[in-house]
Amino acid sequence: MSCNHEHHDHDCCDHDHDCGCEKINLVLEDDREITCDVICIFSLDDDSEQEYIALDPGEDEDVLLYRFSETDDGEISLDNIDSDEEYEAVCSALDEIFAEDDEYYTDYDINE
Repeated sequence: MSCNHEHHDHDCCDHDHDCGCEKINLVLEDDREITCDVICIFSLDDDSEQEYIALDPGEDEDVLLYRFSETDDGEISLDNIDSDEEYEAVCSALDEIFAEDDEYYTDYDINE
């Protein structure tokens, strides 16, 4: 699952969690390894404990969205977003983040 988004340089957007990384390496289902820029880590609302991460794989690829968690030991875990409802809510939350800051917002649509 991914969202369409015109890519440009990003810093992590404001959130109360610091993953300590600006790039992250992923191994995709087809065994390709890619390095992605971390766009931001966010939750759906202030009361939600579940965090999500938006990654920019570059090269005109769609933004990648995952569930994000970090252990007490600092290990990062990314999990797929399984339901369409959760995915749409995550895309909407990310869209709101971009809309709040014109620097980040460009042309962002849900890729269904």
